[in-house]
Amino acid sequence: MRRNRLQFGIVPIFAIVTVIAALSWFLSRPPSFATFLNQDLRHLSPDRKQELEELLFRVLPDKRQQNPLANIFEPEPWHLWHSTDAEGNSRYILFEGRDLFIIPGDSYAKVYLLETNGTILEESGFKTGYRINLEGALLRNDKSLGIEVIEVLTHASINGLDIRKRYYGIIGNRIALLRLEDSNGHLVVNGDCDGPPVPKRDASEWATILKSSDPAVVLEALHWLSGDHALDSSGVCRNHESMSRAIEAQPGVQASIQALTASQHPWVREAAAIVQNRFGK
Repeated sequence: MRRNRLQFGIVPIFAIVTVIAALSWFLSRPPSFATFLNQDLRHLSPDRKQELEELLFRVLPDKRQQNPLANIFEPEPWHLWHSTDAEGNSRYILFEGRDLFIIPGDSYAKVYLLETNGTILEESGFKTGYRINLEGALLRNDKSLGIEVIEVLTHASINGLDIRKRYYGIIGNRIALLRLEDSNGHLVVNGDCDGPPVPKRDASEWATILKSSDPAVVLEALHWLSGDHALDSSGVCRNHESMSRAIEAQPGVQASIQALTASQHPWVREAAAIVQNRFGK
């Protein structure tokens, strides 16, 4: 009987200890990305912002500084979204923004594509406009393009251009600038090296892209060809007139552009018309 009493006494104690240990682990475990999804991270409470910074420092140790003052000129977390790639794999998209803080100057954004364990799939930082202020961003699934699109809201500061929206497509594991749009919804030509750099391609490769059945990569190509800019191999912004003429001279390019002016997608039509006009000069 005495032995049974001891056994009955040990069991509750063991259960209590187990519950306390489990509760302690639950309360002390680090926050996960899931707890920060689909909200404006700029408006988190100070405690939650600290939790987010600690989380980002753990998963992005080479990209973050523990001292907040060291990050003062870096973009800050604005949004975290759940995403699914073409193969159905889950991932996260972290959008960071740095508003215009000096005039003249540029606003800036950085986008991370992350596996659910925090491994970086892609990182892309880019200007979001000269004398342009950032307002916010949203992620949507654009069925007409067959990809997810980050729509960034902006507005002009002193002497800035009227660019109200910027559209960045998630093409595979790459961030691509697809379109700049004014407050009336019209296409704005990118003349200031805004957005992520386009892939390095020669003239024949660009000509092939214009024949693609993928509207997203075609739109990226058209938007780049319509502008007066390019990033060379060292990342310096230069006029791409010579490359533009080399692409124009490729067999079948003029016919491709003509066909794209009749595309079913309005953005492709609009961009193709501008490129056609540019090539005709």
